[in-house]
Amino acid sequence: MSYLNLDEDLDIYKEDKVYFHLPDYHGHFRLNYLIATLLKEEPDVFYPDVAIGSVYGTFPSAIWNGGRVIFGGLASRDDMMQCYKAFNDLGIPLRHTFTNSLITEKLCYDAYCNEIMEHGHDGLNQVLVNAPDLEKYISENYPKYPILSSTTKRIRSVENAQRELEKGYALVVLDYDLNRNPDIFMMDNPGRFEILINAYCVDDCPRRVNHYKSMAQDQIHFGHVPMENPEEEIGPCEYIGDDFWTAMSNRRNTLKVEEIYGFYRENGFKHFKIEGRTTNDFDVLESYMYYMIRPECRDSVRLRMLRRMFLEQQAGPQQIMVMTPEQIKELQEKGQIQFNPNGGPSLDEMLAQSQNTSNCQNCDGSCEGGCNCGGDH
Repeated sequence: MSYLNLDEDLDIYKEDKVYFHLPDYHGHFRLNYLIATLLKEEPDVFYPDVAIGSVYGTFPSAIWNGGRVIFGGLASRDDMMQCYKAFNDLGIPLRHTFTNSLITEKLCYDAYCNEIMEHGHDGLNQVLVNAPDLEKYISENYPKYPILSSTTKRIRSVENAQRELEKGYALVVLDYDLNRNPDIFMMDNPGRFEILINAYCVDDCPRRVNHYKSMAQDQIHFGHVPMENPEEEIGPCEYIGDDFWTAMSNRRNTLKVEEIYGFYRENGFKHFKIEGRTTNDFDVLESYMYYMIRPECRDSVRLRMLRRMFLEQQAGPQQIMVMTPEQIKELQEKGQIQFNPNGGPSLDEMLAQSQNTSNCQNCDGSCEGGCNCGGDH
């Protein structure tokens, strides 16, 4: 198996930059698109040499998905194409997290997952894998996709991580428990390894593999499937709900921003994965502020991002219902509306108001064009 010459890098990563890989191109679409356009329009608010290497994730309810359970209504063809176009037009690949380790040859023919792959089969977009049958199927049917080795494989030794790269993967995403292992700085081709910098999972989590397996089953069956052995039932992770700063303060394997731009970059690492596919927008935004935005610009950028994410999303044309006098009379005759029940305007006054197109509060609007009443016409 060889998907890429070991002496080559992916063309889009040729530059000497710090490439961040952002979570969830669908669930965090608006947030990720805003940060991507901000980087293009105002690069000076970012740390030097910051680039967005990919936006990873899946469309809802794709059975090939792994690492997290992502349910929801199936994305339409138009939804898929719009998502591809939004990021690809900025030179950013979508990276599909098709890392479900339980995918068999039969499940490789899933129509929905194949449609997702087909629309992005252009050499820019990427796919993460963790199932031999699916890996073989993708390499044969979608050869333009760079294939990456997933952190869900839980490769916890430096030697095995190096062997994984030698299999020919375009990139290998390291297990987060290797972040502080000094031997990673002795690996060949460090620029072909990606570091998960802010895992919400606790250090050395003994349940991580079982969680991945449980979520893989749930994704395939569109709901939770009890483990065959009840003793293996592990339930939800109690740590995944920690906020960004709590995780930063008590996870040994979380990298500090000065380490990324300092020692790690100096030793050849340039790919850094930010976790947060199923994390709320606020914590994901905070991770972007911390890792990508200059300290003196964070408060301003954070506020602008929040305003664009929420205020503009709520804003839109006001829907105003206007009734003709005839419609008002008809509803009154049917007893569906009443006027002047407690000293309010009479029906005649309401009818007159409905015919008055002026916004003036000081006259009836007949003076428009030459009015000295001071009203707002």
